[in-house]
Amino acid sequence: MADEVDYHQKKRDIRRQYRALTSETQKNRHELINPESTAGLHDVLDRANRLFDDVKLFKGTREAAMDSAFLVIASSLGKQSAQKLHTDLVMFDPREYVEKLKTYLSGRSLENTENRNITVEAWRNLGKEARLHFRKAPASHSLLGSFGHDQPKKDRQIIRKKDKEIVPTAVPKQLTSVVQSHQEVTTEEVGKIMAILQQYTNCSEGSEVDPVSFFEFVINPQSFGQTIENIFYVSFLVKDGHVKVELDGDGLPVIFPCEPYKEGQSRQAVGKKQFMFSLTMEKWREIIEVMGLEEPLIPTRDE
Repeated sequence: MADEVDYHQKKRDIRRQYRALTSETQKNRHELINPESTAGLHDVLDRANRLFDDVKLFKGTREAAMDSAFLVIASSLGKQSAQKLHTDLVMFDPREYVEKLKTYLSGRSLENTENRNITVEAWRNLGKEARLHFRKAPASHSLLGSFGHDQPKKDRQIIRKKDKEIVPTAVPKQLTSVVQSHQEVTTEEVGKIMAILQQYTNCSEGSEVDPVSFFEFVINPQSFGQTIENIFYVSFLVKDGHVKVELDGDGLPVIFPCEPYKEGQSRQAVGKKQFMFSLTMEKWREIIEVMGLEEPLIPTRDE
C-alpha cells in the first residue's frame, strides 16, 4: 500500500514540475528566443528531458501529454529564435552551388565545358556522402491483400461474349446468421442474469424482496471485461422494467427485480431516467478492495 501511495505521489510531483516548467517558459519566452543567449532554451530542454525520463519510468499517460504540450511550446520558441538569426553575412548562391556540385561530380575536373562527363558512379558517391548527414526513415510497404492470399481462389463465372451466353455471377452470402446468433446469445445471458438476481434477492411469491448491492452484483473481481459485460446485460433488464435501481441509506446503488410497468397502470405520468458512469480499471480495483470482493455473484463465463 505504501508503494502505491509513493507511486501516485511521484506522478503528482512530475505533473507539478511540468506545470512549473511550462509557466516559467511562457513567462521568459522573450529572453529564450534571443539568439545571442541560446543557453536558456537549452537548459529548459534539458530539464524537460530529465522529467521525461521519470515519465518513461512510471508510464504515465497524463504526464506524457503534458510533455507533448511543452514540446509544442519549446519548438515554437526554437522557430522564433531561428528566425531572428542574422544571415546577412552568409548568402546562398544557387549558381555557385551548382558549379561546385558539377565540379565534384566530374572528379574535380577543371575543364571549362558546358556538358561535363558525369558517370553513374559519381552519382553513387554523392549519395553515399550525403547519406552520412541524414537519418534514413524506414520505408513503408503495402499489405497488398488479406493474410489469406495463399488460399486458392474459386473460379468465377463470366459472361461469354463469343457465344453470347450470360451465366449468372456468384452472389456473396449474407451473414445474417452471425447477427442472429449474437442476439440469441445476448438474450440468453440476460435471462441467466435475471434468474441469478432473483435467487440472491429471495424473489418469490409472497416474500419480501431483499435488494442486493449493484456493484457487488455486477463486479467480477476475476475479470474486468466480464464486469463490463455484466453491466451491459443488466442495462437491458433495467430498460425493459424488469429490474429497478435505487439508492440505499448510504447513497449507494442497490438492485432488485420488479414488475414491468403496464400502460394505464397508474394515473400519474411515469418518466424514464437514464444515467451514465465511467468505470476504469483503477476504479474497478478500488471497488474490489473497498468492498472486499473475492468471488463474483455472476459466475465467470467461458470466453
